[in-house]
Amino acid sequence: MPSSYLNFRFRFLNENGKRVSIILQNGRADGENGLRLTEYAIPIEDILHVHRHMNQLAIILKPYLALPKSLLQYVLPETSALLIEVADDFAFNVKSALDQHLSRLHVANARAKWEAEGKGKLFRTISCPTCEALIDTTAIFSDYIYCRYCTTIFNQYQQILPKSEQYNICPRCNYYGRLQLYPEVKFFWLPNEKAFSFAENYICDTCAGRTYQATIWKNALYLVGLPFSWYLKYMISKEQDPVLAEMATANRLAQDGDMIEADVLYSTMLLRNERHPGLLYNYGLAWLQNNEPKKAFTYLSRTIELCYNYEPAREILEMYKDMLVVK
Repeated sequence: MPSSYLNFRFRFLNENGKRVSIILQNGRADGENGLRLTEYAIPIEDILHVHRHMNQLAIILKPYLALPKSLLQYVLPETSALLIEVADDFAFNVKSALDQHLSRLHVANARAKWEAEGKGKLFRTISCPTCEALIDTTAIFSDYIYCRYCTTIFNQYQQILPKSEQYNICPRCNYYGRLQLYPEVKFFWLPNEKAFSFAENYICDTCAGRTYQATIWKNALYLVGLPFSWYLKYMISKEQDPVLAEMATANRLAQDGDMIEADVLYSTMLLRNERHPGLLYNYGLAWLQNNEPKKAFTYLSRTIELCYNYEPAREILEMYKDMLVVK
């Protein structure tokens, strides 16, 4: 059961991710009142989704809600979203608390429909071992289950896919890979190009490798950015899942159109674990991007067989359903 309440501190952010105020305010995730931001309570049924990036939460509300003006001013322009920065490294806990309440609301609604049809005894749920959200598994008979709230992949015994804690869909390239917070430093002055910038990007090893190759020699000219490039290279190489050791290279080759070499590496990894949903998803996506829809359909379908509700694969199958139909 979700905890009855969780107190936290936060700041509102604007559409550029900048703090609206430097003063920390009090918030509360509450089973009875939903989400309380300062003195304003947002019922849990008025929240559609909660997305997290590092210590920031995007709270997507139902559109056209009657919010007080003092809270409405923080809603991002042309959206129904509130963006907050949670203090004290507590963002995951806050999201999990909200997701626990949201998931139980969704499950209660789904259960009511089954009971209305006289099939209540068939209704099944399972708790995510990472965020403890409740997931409807009534129609899921696959080996693995996907938590749409925290993106964890786990089996029917609530065991997480081994060494997958850092692995997810990369927000930059959309491939499955290890995600880390990588520094991107540019410090150089060339005849037709100059740059002095520092950024941190939560991306996969493949995308980080592209950043390294694009900046290493330019940064080396003035030395200032060179240590950051070396550190980025070190992070790419350290502590990879041995089962997916060739993943970053295979994804890079596939994205660059060299599917012959990528095919060899994907096949090598499948020899180690032929039942890895993320690996099969990448294999299918790679074939799709290299104009082999039938092969893409084969691997994406195998992904769904292993993890029936794996949303990344389902979204691709739905998006390209006309192209991927095997005749």
